[in-house]
Amino acid sequence: TFDGQIITFGINNEARVMARDISTTQSGSAFTLDIKGSGSASVRLNVHGLFNVYNALAAAAICFSLGMSIDEIKAALETYRAFPMRFEVTEKGGITIINDSYNANPSSVRESVYELRRLSAGRRCVAILGDMRELGEFADDEHRGTGEMITEAGVDVFIAVGEKMGLAAEAGMKARGEKTLTEIFMFPDANEARGKVSDILEKGDIVLIKGSRSMAMEKVMEGITD
Repeated sequence: TFDGQIITFGINNEARVMARDISTTQSGSAFTLDIKGSGSASVRLNVHGLFNVYNALAAAAICFSLGMSIDEIKAALETYRAFPMRFEVTEKGGITIINDSYNANPSSVRESVYELRRLSAGRRCVAILGDMRELGEFADDEHRGTGEMITEAGVDVFIAVGEKMGLAAEAGMKARGEKTLTEIFMFPDANEARGKVSDILEKGDIVLIKGSRSMAMEKVMEGITD
């Protein structure tokens, strides 16, 4: 058995370290950090995504275990800046772009797609996804599962880039029903998608761009014209 100190953190379930009253801001997220027995503080994160709120809580729990005050924790969280191509949110030509193109795996793609839907606020949401590499024998099944997840999540437009993500597109087409009318497009690589993406996107869209590093999905952004 573990005899050390246990510090829990969470959002929906009661925990020692919690985030309450979470809201989306232009630069990221805002929430009230509540540490039982140590008070609370208003925090403004400079990174987007509910998953990053969880990451902030994990960091806060570690800092608290090391003896930092809640004011010191608040200051540290608000100082953090995201790395390039990791859920960067920008605007171009009236389109909101979530550039998460640094890397991808099944779980991170799922969380990014769910965050895309959460941030859409009624806007048409578009997922531009490239192959997830280094999945070995699980690659085909994981990509097919991703395609099914995208249609079930209610993404309006799915742009699949690469051979394996083509399997996701095919699975998405099969999974579409009367309530999931996702438009699906397929391209062999990022260069091909870059040349066609401006014909698909519309002003007001919110767009997620994500894929494994070797897919160079950031090239797709070059095709989104002002």
